[in-house]
Amino acid sequence: MSATDWFYIHEDQQNGPVSSADLKMLVGVGQLLPEDLIWRDGMSEWISARKVRGLFDSESLARVAQDVPAAAVTTPAAFEPLQAVYEPLSSEESRHFFDGLLDGARAWFPSTFVRSAARLFTVCGHYGLYLAMPLVAILGVALSATSRSVGDAAIGLAAAALLAVLQYTARRLGGPLEQIHRTTPFRMTSSTVPDCFAMLQAIIGLAALVGLTLRAVQTGSISLVLPGMAVFIVCWYSAMAAINLQALHVTITSAATVKEEALGIVALFLKIVVRLTPVLFGVGVGWGILKTVVAYVLLYVPVHETKFAAALLGGEVPATAVALSGRMLSAQVAYGQAITILLAAAAAPLLIYVGSLVCGLGLEALRALIALSNVAEKRSEPNDDDSAA
Repeated sequence: MSATDWFYIHEDQQNGPVSSADLKMLVGVGQLLPEDLIWRDGMSEWISARKVRGLFDSESLARVAQDVPAAAVTTPAAFEPLQAVYEPLSSEESRHFFDGLLDGARAWFPSTFVRSAARLFTVCGHYGLYLAMPLVAILGVALSATSRSVGDAAIGLAAAALLAVLQYTARRLGGPLEQIHRTTPFRMTSSTVPDCFAMLQAIIGLAALVGLTLRAVQTGSISLVLPGMAVFIVCWYSAMAAINLQALHVTITSAATVKEEALGIVALFLKIVVRLTPVLFGVGVGWGILKTVVAYVLLYVPVHETKFAAALLGGEVPATAVALSGRMLSAQVAYGQAITILLAAAAAPLLIYVGSLVCGLGLEALRALIALSNVAEKRSEPNDDDSAA
């Protein structure tokens, strides 16, 4: 094995960089297993540690375990402490108030919380679609029976069938999305960009929730609260993901070049979008179900004035809403909104998967170009020395 720094994933945690000797010692003390994934610069993808020749040689393992005391071997941190990497900078600048908020957020919302929340949103999204499909189909039939037209029934049945296909697709794409996320490591020299992004997202989410809620109270439009809550959840989850770089498989190291830093920032936002997939999926499905319930309310609960319907729909409803079989027009509007939201939420995993593949190919091409330019620069260095001499 060469002296190139290695990265490895042990117990769902990315660690590194470590030297080849340290990698060998980790094997000796059981901190690196044959099925763990490892990667180094120049490799196209992560591979199992057992595939590296000589890494799990029995004699070398015994020698490492004998020469190095177990107490002296510690697992390298997943990220170099920022105080160590930027000690001169931290000594000159005082800590900002936001730094304390970010430290507190990391303590309250660690990477395990980010993963658990993603699993919760995924489960809610899938089971929510199981509930949404019959609700949409039955409501379409009910609207058709009231209006004596087969149009709404056809739309409801087609939407339910499409939701079933998209739900199956979303379930199958969960593993590939996570695999793409895990096997695309990138390095950055500091957490400045993700920390600033997290603070911005937190402020946007809070402003959206408070602003739309006050607007709903002012205008009497109840439905404005739903998008406010959706934006708040999505923004705050993206903020929690950004401050937990370990969950994004982004390594903070002082060895990253300017080119790697730029590439790492682009990859960071791509990883955040991928990590947001279950949240967009779950929140969108929940929003769509609530809109479907609104349509049921407008259809079956007596509405004596259009102001009530406007409050539920978030806009002015024509005066003819009362005249059209009681509540048909307002119920149809809510029904169309519900189907649109549900289809968008169910299609989110597929759209993000395709987008991540395209962006991932672009990032790999850029990384290959950077590697080629580095090789060219190294080859040109001896020639420069010779010309100088």
